Amino acid sequence: MAKRAQGAKLADKVPQIVKKAVDDKAARNRFLQAYPEEIVDAIIFHRLNFAMTATNSLKSFRQLKTEFVDWNEIRVSPIQEIREQLCGGSTSLETAVFIKDFLEFVHREKQCVRLDFTELNLTEIRKLLRQVRGIDPSAIDLVLFRHKEHPVFPLNPQLETIAQFAGLTKARDTRDRKSKSIYGQTDPEIVLEFHHFLVDIARELSAAGDNGWTEDTTLKSHRTTLKNAVSAYVKKKRRAGSRAKPTQSTATKKSKSESAPNTAPKKSTAKK
Repeated sequence: MAKRAQGAKLADKVPQIVKKAVDDKAARNRFLQAYPEEIVDAIIFHRLNFAMTATNSLKSFRQLKTEFVDWNEIRVSPIQEIREQLCGGSTSLETAVFIKDFLEFVHREKQCVRLDFTELNLTEIRKLLRQVRGIDPSAIDLVLFRHKEHPVFPLNPQLETIAQFAGLTKARDTRDRKSKSIYGQTDPEIVLEFHHFLVDIARELSAAGDNGWTEDTTLKSHRTTLKNAVSAYVKKKRRAGSRAKPTQSTATKKSKSESAPNTAPKKSTAKK
């Protein structure tokens, strides 16, 4: 009963949380412009946004890169020293633990703190990254999308729930099918932006509901709000059988060419 009441109370905050995510577009774009190309950097960069806003994620990442010589120094540093560079508030400890564990894993597997998946296929990459303790499923999708050009939209259970109530997927579909479905509804150029937009919503819902938000009590009554919010990222659907109307200029030109009299001078056929 108490859990249901908590969910109902959180539901009242959904419109405000969604609006904040929409309004944070400029900060999110600055974050996206700084997205690193190196795989290790990208996974950590991505993880930071799950714990904090785009602005704080960017600030934390830059502080890590500035205050430490390299990832290897971070790997061998105490968790508290890593945490001091993060702006994640109550989630900073969990994030710092993940960063250290992830770097330890990479070093143990590769004897360095760099990942190169050029020679690995999709299955091999998934198998390797799933061994990382605490890694989010969407981080693996992200690597496949960015470094293998795999047509997939990064998802995790929370993002799945939001996408479902936004009308993008069906509850009975598998995660893989949902991921491919959303990818098909989105231009590849904005997949990353759309993903982090959903991450912003999921993060704030978790923060407001102490990670206890449920799909039934929290999002069910806000389908329209979510649909309107994601509409900017989803391709516009054309109705079956409809044809694109000619532009006014084209139609006008055609009309004029058909109705205008032929005023070109005729060549004389008279013999000189």
